[in-house]
Amino acid sequence: MAGSRQPGTFGRSARMTARAKWIGLIAAAMAVAGSLALVELARSWPIWLATWGRDARRAAEPSAQPNHFVVPLVRRSPAHVVVTGAAYAVGLASWRGPRAASIDILLDTGASLPLLTSDGARALRPATAERLKLELHGFAGHRVNVVPLGEDERLQLTLAASTGAGPVITPVWHALADALHGAHVILPPTHLAPRNGAVLIDPGGSRFMVCESLESCLQGAGWTRLARKPCEANLELLAVDAAVDGHPARLMLDTGGHTLLFSRFYTKAGLAARESSRRMGTLIGAGDTPIDAARVRGSYRLVLGVGTPVPCPVPELWVAPARERSGPVACFPDGAIGLDVLGACEIVISEASPRQGYLRCP
Repeated sequence: MAGSRQPGTFGRSARMTARAKWIGLIAAAMAVAGSLALVELARSWPIWLATWGRDARRAAEPSAQPNHFVVPLVRRSPAHVVVTGAAYAVGLASWRGPRAASIDILLDTGASLPLLTSDGARALRPATAERLKLELHGFAGHRVNVVPLGEDERLQLTLAASTGAGPVITPVWHALADALHGAHVILPPTHLAPRNGAVLIDPGGSRFMVCESLESCLQGAGWTRLARKPCEANLELLAVDAAVDGHPARLMLDTGGHTLLFSRFYTKAGLAARESSRRMGTLIGAGDTPIDAARVRGSYRLVLGVGTPVPCPVPELWVAPARERSGPVACFPDGAIGLDVLGACEIVISEASPRQGYLRCP
């Protein structure tokens, strides 16, 4: 009996040993694969920081050294500037990986959320959600349709440089069927800053600075605060207290558009009397929405900001009607001022809401 059991016991033991070897090989293979995955994850760790939560940006660290970093700023038109970044996508169901090592990001203070353009959609190939389009209100009262990106894929942006506190990861959640100077993404510049940080836009010096605090961006003297009160209807947008030929005006800071006065203010202030020429034209805003406007020349005198206002001569501007007087238009009933006028100035904007803006001009 005992002799008859030995071969069976040995056979079971041999099979168990062989099975254990196979399990060991499979475990070893999985460990190697896991190690390779960890290596890949380590290479792309900034992507995974942003996997959860809609606002993936880290908090500012004012004590970090250095407490700011600078990237080149490129002017695409008299009213538009871009910086270069990188785009990644994180898929909750599958790894999609890096999309583009170099993308153009247009800085638009008139926008309230990041938007993927049609050029960006072709380059980055995001997954869109099967949902109805959302409708946003443009500055002049026009309406813009945007498409939400899919919840199972998260598009993230980073800039090439980073501070001592590490990179800032910026999520993009919406796309629009619009192209603007070849940019892949249009976003408020403050969305490239850490929470409670700040940014500096310097078209004259061709630089864009991301700061760990408002103070670290406001280097040196000569800064003027742009407005006393924020736009309560949208704390992302930035107001400018101004006077045009001595007439008080409240304008929106718009680094993504031209300087424009609404017809009602322009007529009431009697600014037409200073015109030296006028020609009709069309401004194309977000969503390819045309706005009929007049381009006028007349050497208008602008004074910007509070405390120590900054004089700013304006040889040319646009005049257009406001299509409605609700939403952002209600905050800025007189118009907007863009980089076509402020191109030689430095602009600092806080990330914290409500936005604070500062201006320094030569």
